[in-house]
Amino acid sequence: MFFFEIRKFVWWVSICILSLIIFTLCQSKKSDSVNLKVDGETFYFPDSVEVIQDKQVLAVPLNEVFELNQDILVSIIQGNCHICLQKVNQVAELFHSEHLSGIQSLIIIRTDNPDYFIRAFLPKLIIAPSILIIDSKERFYSLNNLTDANAVYNTFVIDRNGKMLAIGDPFYFTETYNYIVKMYGDNQCND
Repeated sequence: MFFFEIRKFVWWVSICILSLIIFTLCQSKKSDSVNLKVDGETFYFPDSVEVIQDKQVLAVPLNEVFELNQDILVSIIQGNCHICLQKVNQVAELFHSEHLSGIQSLIIIRTDNPDYFIRAFLPKLIIAPSILIIDSKERFYSLNNLTDANAVYNTFVIDRNGKMLAIGDPFYFTETYNYIVKMYGDNQCND
């Protein structure tokens, strides 16, 4: 009888722990706080970048792809992950739905296999109005000391001087989303 009670107790404790783990994992991951690093840290760009042209990856000088003549939303996305790549379409929707202006969008796709990315994922993505760059050599990560530890911090709002205005995925951090809409949306403020 005593053995049966211990098994019952262990079973209940196991169920409680499992329920707690499932509850924790299933909570909404949207966050209202953000790490706005507005103390002027610089985001570094390499001199040349890889772009897709006619389903081929070509290295071109950065200034042939875009000029940093206005603020830019930079999103670094893992290119071998179909769930991660949904962010490309979310950025397009953000620019469309909020009528953003005065800011350009740069999507940096991190992939060690650009050919697979072009075949498997590129046709499903809404690129416009973004500029798409392939980073097969981890150049952006090494230049800016980035890590995979927390991908929600691999989106940046950068001013025309390369200084970071905000850090954080706008689809994860409400504050970043609101900042972008306030500064670049239809009813933008001109502080």
